[in-house]
Amino acid sequence: MKLKINLLGFCLLTGCLFTGLFFNLAIGASVNPCVLDSAQWTYQVTKFNSDGKPQIVGTVLQKLVPNPNPNPNLNKNITSDNNQFPYALTSSMGVKFFMMSDTIQENSTGYISNQNGVVSEAYGAGDSKGYKKVSVSIDPPYQGKIRVLVNNNGKKKILSLPALSPLGDNLNIILSLRWALIQSALNHQDSPKRFMHMVISNNAQGELMPMPYVFLKQENENNNHHNGATSSLKTALGVLKTVEYTRYDNVADEQDYYWFAVDKNYLPVKITSEKKNSVVSSLDINTYTPANGCVVMVKK
Repeated sequence: MKLKINLLGFCLLTGCLFTGLFFNLAIGASVNPCVLDSAQWTYQVTKFNSDGKPQIVGTVLQKLVPNPNPNPNLNKNITSDNNQFPYALTSSMGVKFFMMSDTIQENSTGYISNQNGVVSEAYGAGDSKGYKKVSVSIDPPYQGKIRVLVNNNGKKKILSLPALSPLGDNLNIILSLRWALIQSALNHQDSPKRFMHMVISNNAQGELMPMPYVFLKQENENNNHHNGATSSLKTALGVLKTVEYTRYDNVADEQDYYWFAVDKNYLPVKITSEKKNSVVSSLDINTYTPANGCVVMVKK
């Protein structure tokens, strides 16, 4: 039985589809301009057997920092508001299941802007066995078009797409929703009930192409996961106030649930996947370590 690992964008490698809040206010204190901090964090990966018994099969290490070598051309074309922030997001997942062990690496670079959200510049993925290798390069919009260069295990393709909306990738899609939640908080608005982002991802035939990822906010007091707009979630970091979103995975025919911690810049702290009302896999936050620098800052 294969381990389902698409919860944070790892399904490119398996052929399935599947990744005090900001203003530290105090009497006489100034506004902290950092709204998305540099950090690294880890998840515990759990697979649930057919009998419902959990089995810990690995860990995930993710790191988000400002990109030290941003693409200057993308910087000029991304937005007209001159308020963009280059990011670098990496992920490493080590799994051991039965006699199989592997390490899957992913990386995503691009920009975060107030106007366009999270925009991908490049995405790459590969495993330690050398069996799978994916790379995606997204050019800045030009004359109403976006050119996407795709290399999926040696099969190269060039896509020319209408520049209707920013494109994401399998790793930064969760960062895109996280940024939308941060923006809502900064603007003193409720978190969005529906979030949609176009992502370069695998379709049912295993081809890389733009696909809509739709997330719905869970506010039904009668559902099994959530009670109201926010809930308290017990984690390795303590009890956290969270907001929950769900996405239906059409390729895997599964439902994925995401919990974002309100007081940690909406860090995703738990992700589960269900099929036929049974949990099949889960990623649970284990550690969180701030790093030097700030990914996104607001002007005072």
